[in-house]
Amino acid sequence: MNAITTPIQAKTNTPINMTWEHVSPTRAALWLKNTVDTDYSQRGLDTGAVKRYASQNARGLWHQHTGDTICITEHEGLEVVLDGQHRLNMITLSQTGIDLWVARNVPSDAFKYKDGGKKRTLRDVMKSAGWADFSLLATTGNFLWLH
Repeated sequence: MNAITTPIQAKTNTPINMTWEHVSPTRAALWLKNTVDTDYSQRGLDTGAVKRYASQNARGLWHQHTGDTICITEHEGLEVVLDGQHRLNMITLSQTGIDLWVARNVPSDAFKYKDGGKKRTLRDVMKSAGWADFSLLATTGNFLWLH
């Protein structure tokens, strides 16, 4: 059997529990409160991004089917946010709950590996969406954005 057709077997001993669930503003606020109350380390909050996301969510325009998860870890006996604070703040600000993947029991050291990859560029997004002349359009779009 070659590598392309060989199925990849999931490890059965993973501590992570994934669920698709409705995250209400109350639930989001509790996770955020636990994170602050236990002084669990987080990266800085981009309030501008949260406001943009909240506006989209309040209008029903937030795209929840990206496969991104809210990552929850345990700290001082409480569920705290390892990854997803911007989306959770979006939910509380818009007062509009949404269905999302939630990963619980994520090891706390996973934080150092999150978002460490190459950022998607406008060119990447346009190419993926099938735009003709994506390279020229992305370059023009970036130029206009900067100026």
